Amino acid sequence: MFVQNTTLTTIRLSQNRLGVTQPQSLAYCKNLEVLVLSKTELEGRFPFWLEALPNLQIFDLSNNNFSGPLSIKYTVNLIAMRNEERTQISCLQYMGGQNQYYQDSIVVVMKGLETELVKILMVFTAIDFSSKSFEGEIPEATGQLQALKGLNFSHKNLTAIIPYSIENSANVEWLDLSSNRLIGNIPITLAHLSFLSYLNLSMNKLIGPIPRSTQIYAFKSDSFDGNLGLCGHPLPKAFGTDSQQSPPLTSPEDEEAETVHWIE
Repeated sequence: MFVQNTTLTTIRLSQNRLGVTQPQSLAYCKNLEVLVLSKTELEGRFPFWLEALPNLQIFDLSNNNFSGPLSIKYTVNLIAMRNEERTQISCLQYMGGQNQYYQDSIVVVMKGLETELVKILMVFTAIDFSSKSFEGEIPEATGQLQALKGLNFSHKNLTAIIPYSIENSANVEWLDLSSNRLIGNIPITLAHLSFLSYLNLSMNKLIGPIPRSTQIYAFKSDSFDGNLGLCGHPLPKAFGTDSQQSPPLTSPEDEEAETVHWIE
């Protein structure tokens, strides 16, 4: 399908019937920045060719029929997603360069809603592996993607705990882990994600108290619904003997930083 040394930077094949065979020739597209293969009826294991795409910033494999464990070991070469220095770009730079006749637009699920990005900022990075794809644990290596803005692992068969390493993805603005089989406590490290403005942990098997933090308390109860073992604010089920838990009087310094909007 694709030849060596191709200069493609964007591939959007969503809602096309590509069949069960993964397009392994994608490994030749080393300049790719955007790859959208959602709803293409792809099957098989985690795509090994991912490690050949160092410039990839937006990766959407949602609504396919992948199987097997969710492997992030190939992300070691995802330089664009790992390089936190990219988030320090002060001026507005868009994919497609300075070509005023070209606008690189895609539709992504952001904060639970489908959103069309008419122009994509160079600092924007996101992964969507939601719905009918992969199983197993959320890999610890996810925390290595320090430039990541959005992560959607919802509606899968993910088990085990939420890794504490998620705090290393310090630039994440939305995180959707809903409708899995995640267990254990909500890690307090989620409170360290100072840019996080959307969180969905609903419909899992999480237990214990919701971390007492102004960062976590900012979210409504529907972010935690469907976890019968969870308790504490903002859920009606209190923990301990205190039925009216209040946020701490002080908040982390990074929560006072001005909110950054990455999309116009």
